[in-house]
Amino acid sequence: MFFTAMRSFAVLAFLTALALVWTDRSRAADLGAPLQAEDTMVPADPHGQWEATIAPIYGWIPGMVGEVGVLGLQTSINVTPIQILRNLDQVFEVLDGYYMGSGLIRYRRVGFFYDAIHFRVASVQEFAGERTGTIEVQGPGFGPVQGPDLTLTGGAKVDGVVDVAFSHWLATFAATYRAYQSRRSHLDVFAGVRVTDVKLKIGVVADASVALEGDLRFGPINKTFGFAAGTKVNAIAKDEDTWVDPLVGVRGRTMIDDHWFATGWAMIGGFGIESSFLYDVMGGVGYEWEKGVSAFVGYRASHADYDAGDFNWSLTMHGPLVGVSARF
Repeated sequence: MFFTAMRSFAVLAFLTALALVWTDRSRAADLGAPLQAEDTMVPADPHGQWEATIAPIYGWIPGMVGEVGVLGLQTSINVTPIQILRNLDQVFEVLDGYYMGSGLIRYRRVGFFYDAIHFRVASVQEFAGERTGTIEVQGPGFGPVQGPDLTLTGGAKVDGVVDVAFSHWLATFAATYRAYQSRRSHLDVFAGVRVTDVKLKIGVVADASVALEGDLRFGPINKTFGFAAGTKVNAIAKDEDTWVDPLVGVRGRTMIDDHWFATGWAMIGGFGIESSFLYDVMGGVGYEWEKGVSAFVGYRASHADYDAGDFNWSLTMHGPLVGVSARF
């Protein structure tokens, strides 16, 4: 339910931002209803036509939920951000590479936006299952002779661990256009691509046991018997895949007062070209000092649904983020 709502929010935020831009531009064109001075489009500063806002590295602690599969092995992942925060010492032990950075470079209205994420991680998930059932078989009869009745009652139990390890690159590149700008707010629309590169390994170590009890009745014969067996399963499957998805989105910022601001983005993509669908939404608040240095905190959710037969990646990452950026 939460992730369906996040997907709907991403689409709604994107469409709402476009509607606001369209409405504002329509109002600006209406000479009979002039805009207030604080809402008019601010002309480009001839001495500051270039602008760059860079967050060279930020911290995102994403929980993960979904299903991943490779070469016939499929497993579910369900780790919340709270679980990660409670076990940060273990997280740092399994991390074998980490980078997250973002930035916008703009000349007048046209710009370039990027966001890059990379981490290598391993996790262990225990699983256990039990299955029981009853099978009744009525044997064929011959004339007045009733066939045999066979009843089987069985159970199967599996205990083990699944090791899921993956290396994940997620890079977004987009051309932006400053659709709206006032003295306190701005809104960019953008279109670009997202490159996803995943190296995935799933290892299964399990003990499986099966027990059957049978009851055979045939005329005067009444026979009860049992059967039990066990085996050890040890399987590893690994593969890698890279895919590129188109996307569109909006991003913006508005000042709450002279220093505090709200910021965010919403993007959707995939459209069945590679991923069937993807979304990425982020929102947060920050504080900007006079020299253009800002600190911000927020929350981000990103989802991709990709299926290439032997390689399946349907995963949602969501969690808090914190970072520092500089504006030049």
